[in-house]
Order: sequence, then structure tokens, then C-alpha cells
Amino acid sequence: MLWLLCGPCGAMESRALVIRIRVPDGAAVDWTVHSAPQLLFRDVLDVIGQVLPDATTTAFEYEDEDGDRITVRSDEEMKAMLSYYFSTVMEQQVNGQLIEPLQIYPRACKPPGKRNIHGLKVNTRAGAAGSGAAAASEALPSNSLKKSSAELKKILANGQMNEQDIRYRDILGHGNGGTVYK
Repeated sequence: MLWLLCGPCGAMESRALVIRIRVPDGAAVDWTVHSAPQLLFRDVLDVIGQVLPDATTTAFEYEDEDGDRITVRSDEEMKAMLSYYFSTVMEQQVNGQLIEPLQIYPRACKPPGKRNIHGLKVNTRAGAAGSGAAAASEALPSNSLKKSSAELKKILANGQMNEQDIRYRDILGHGNGGTVYK
């Protein structure tokens, strides 16, 4: 339960704010903030980092009055979230309702170690070893399914591939880790 340090007509500066951080496993951690107007987006990310030390968090979400999730990625968006929350608190006070904490949902990225699940490495140095293997594979027809399967098994077995083995067909999207290609 959230206790306010002032009456319903008090300024936002004098309120204690409880932020409930909802973690992916369904648990929640409550964080009390005594100076909500000075609260920065980076401060919230730092606390989320303490709650979820193995995840990289770049944003978080809250739910609006319709139950839609709104993403917060900056100080400006956070000010809008706090403004919405405090207007909701004022309504709850006027109606004599229990004041609920501000609930946020961290948007955590995969840790870098989990992205390369096969441990693949790309050799980008000029004249990389393995050029003989590339010449041997060029002798096979380019549409050969056996060639693709054999190359994939070789790459997965060695954990290495050369830059010339990569063919970019389409850009699928952009993310925290860079551009994703097909």
C-alpha cells in the first residue's frame, strides 16, 4: 500500500512514490522514491539493473487506463508516465480508493552470452585460412542441398566461418545488437 505524505491537495513534490517492478517470473519488487520530480529515467534503469542483474534493460513499460502497455525510453516519456500516475492517484484519493503502486515492467534484452548459442566466430581478416575449402565447395552446384548441409555441419563442428561464407539476402530488422540479416 502507498502512503502519501500530504493531503489530496498537496504538491507532487511532497509525495512518496512506490514503484513496483514486475519481473518476468511474476514476482515483484517495491521501490520507494521520496523525490519523484527529480527521478530520472537512468535512475529507474539502474534500480532495474539491481533487480535483474543478468539482463540488459534499455526500457520499461507501464499500463495505461485501458490496460495497454506504454514503453518508456527517455526522461520525457517518464515525466508523462509520472503525470499520468499522479492524476490517477488524485482520482483514487477523491474516490476514497486504496492507492496502488506504480507498476512497471522491465523490457530486458538477452544477455550477450546467450545470443551466439552455437559459439560461431567469423574470420574477417584478409586471406583467411580455409580458402582451399572454399575452392572445393565452389566445384559443387550452388543449389545443391548436400553442399548446404555439409557446409553447415562443418561450420557448426568448427565453430568458425570466413567472411566470404556469409551472404546477405535481406535486412530483417535492427536491434540492440545491430542489424539482423537473412
